[in-house]
Amino acid sequence: MTLALAALVTLAAFVVGLERERQRARAAEAGAQRALAASERDAATARASLDFLTAAFTAASPDHALSQQVSVRDLLDAARAQLDREGAHTELRQSMQRLLAGLYNQLGEVSTALDLMQRGVDGVVPRDGVEALRLAEDYDELASLRGQRFDGAGALAAAERAAAWRAQYAPDDPLQRMRSLHTLAMAQHRSGDNDRAVALLRESLALAKARDVHDADALIQASATLASLLGARSECEEALEVTAEGWRQGAERAADSPDRVLLMRAEASALSACGRLDEAESRLREAMAVQERVIGPGGARMMLLANDLALVLNDLGRYQEAVQMLARSEALTAQIDLGPADVAIGLGNRGGLLENAGDYPGALAAFAAARERLDAGGVEADSDVRRRIERSEARTIGIAGRHAEARRRLQDLRARAARLDGVDSAEYALLTLQLAMLATRMHTPEEGLAWLAEARERFGALVPPTHPVFAHLHRASAAFAIQRGDYAQAERDLDTAIAAFSDGQTLPIDLAVARSEMAQLRLRQGRPEQARALLTQALPVLRASLLPEAINRVPAEKLARQLGGF
Repeated sequence: MTLALAALVTLAAFVVGLERERQRARAAEAGAQRALAASERDAATARASLDFLTAAFTAASPDHALSQQVSVRDLLDAARAQLDREGAHTELRQSMQRLLAGLYNQLGEVSTALDLMQRGVDGVVPRDGVEALRLAEDYDELASLRGQRFDGAGALAAAERAAAWRAQYAPDDPLQRMRSLHTLAMAQHRSGDNDRAVALLRESLALAKARDVHDADALIQASATLASLLGARSECEEALEVTAEGWRQGAERAADSPDRVLLMRAEASALSACGRLDEAESRLREAMAVQERVIGPGGARMMLLANDLALVLNDLGRYQEAVQMLARSEALTAQIDLGPADVAIGLGNRGGLLENAGDYPGALAAFAAARERLDAGGVEADSDVRRRIERSEARTIGIAGRHAEARRRLQDLRARAARLDGVDSAEYALLTLQLAMLATRMHTPEEGLAWLAEARERFGALVPPTHPVFAHLHRASAAFAIQRGDYAQAERDLDTAIAAFSDGQTLPIDLAVARSEMAQLRLRQGRPEQARALLTQALPVLRASLLPEAINRVPAEKLARQLGGF
């Protein structure tokens, strides 16, 4: 009985196994049939696509277009016109629309690309996993295009659709999940939720580590994007760690690989956030050299690199070089169909550079043009881009002498920063500092000292005590002390600021300004020779960096006239 039972169990196991193998065989046969059908379908689509492109390129040829030269743009325009003329089958037409959208996007023709991609994906339902994953990539690009137009909600919807196709057809594929997480992160960034974007990118890299993913493209892309966002949030040390890991993952890439430019730019952002400006400049110049050698001197990426380098040169106090580099970026911008927010950022950067140099009317004109672009694009009032541009504009308004208006604007922005970013954020701390600096020009020390104390507390929780911001806080404190007639306190504050600015890690212009302020204090104290010595050190730097009407140069020139011999 025991043996019989054992035999029955064995037989049952054999039958179950046999049935399982039959099911697997049937599944394999069905899969093979689907694969055959898909290959035949792809072959037919490829033949139709080739016929279409041949006709389009023939129409753009020199013989037909009556031109000796044909550009890539000419070919794409001819292909798009051919697509509109021919009554192509819906499937082929949408497939070509998606293909052309990607190519137009690479040329910087965002509006055309967005229109083509949207029409190319509308109503498309994949028939199998291969089509689904291809469609997910198209939705990735649609999310990017919508993001470039600062349509945050639209970008997020497209990103979620891409993720849904991948989750349905490749639920256990970690690489596909990484791609979804990256697209979702970028959509969240464009929607203004950088905290969520950073969390998604961290999840992506953690997944790659846990599942042993070695796809260099995905790893470099995730690392570069995360590092850039962390650098923008002043979390520079983590950003540098992320870029270092990205270099390790992409070590096998050729030195001239375009993907390496992404990491170079992200690393430069992190170095700049850490105050290592000379290294950031070197990295950006290296990235631009690689980009030009491999891709060419134009394009959206070169525009971004030139813009980044202009900002670093500005932070280094090399304002004339910064303006020249920004002009290069703007020339490239004019060749690219950027969204309103990206154009506004460029105009805002120009305003900041002009303000630093002392051209306040020019700066205000740039900020006004930036706001007009944001208004035309429907960029909401609470977006990060708008608030940062408005902060810079408010600061310049105060420098230009419209104190009450600047105070009102800065207070409104600070209240919004408290609501949107939190009182512990860098944005809130920066706006508090701007209010304190404005109070020095308004000669309202009582109000200004309260803002100054809060700014010191906020920055104390955000950056190390060696950060240059604390030297600027001492300068503001000295200004209030002078207004109260407490020259001894002003001297202590300016001594501290000058010592901090003399460590070689800050800008020569900052040290020159602090010395000029100390020189003015020395004259008040009846010590003209010490004033002259300090001004002798400061004035050449001020004259080399600032226009005559700059607020930090005007009092120095007045002192020079008083002392004579300059």
